[in-house]
Amino acid sequence: MAEHAEESLLLQDDSLPDKSSDGANRSSSDRDLHDTFSLFKLYMDGKMDSLESKLVREQDAMSKKIKEEVSIKFKHEGNRIQFKFNEEIVNDLNKLYKSIPSTEAHSIRVVLDLLDKVKGRNKLIRIADSSPAGWSTVREYESNDIASDSEDEKKIRQAESRAMRTMKDKTKRTSRSVFQQTQSATSRNLC
Repeated sequence: MAEHAEESLLLQDDSLPDKSSDGANRSSSDRDLHDTFSLFKLYMDGKMDSLESKLVREQDAMSKKIKEEVSIKFKHEGNRIQFKFNEEIVNDLNKLYKSIPSTEAHSIRVVLDLLDKVKGRNKLIRIADSSPAGWSTVREYESNDIASDSEDEKKIRQAESRAMRTMKDKTKRTSRSVFQQTQSATSRNLC
């Protein structure tokens, strides 16, 4: 009889696993593990995105700081101000370019064209600032489109010498007319 009582106690004990509930427990455990992993993955993805954006911001800030430290020395304040403004536009256009999906070919083309124009303008500003003839050199440079890009340095020197000759000719003409006016005034006074 004692044996029979033990057997009935064993059957009533809920702590023993039931073979039919074993599959359900395993399935619930798998779901819990999957949910936990999904939450962990979501958390880590958020942290990685945050870290990536922080690194991009810091890289942009360092890049800007280095560009300012190594920046070109300008002779004329107006050229420096315009150049710096154009560089900020270039940086913003680069950010825009990176954010445009590759499927937007027309938008990418427009941004790249704008980048080329602003960079070209900054090149002209540097030429004008470094040349004794200033913007006259740039006008001569732009008017002579015969040379190829590989001959760009030669083209700049030629434009500069043409601009210098033009400036000297204007100076000579101005000084001659002043000299002639002075001579005629002196001869009138003598008479």
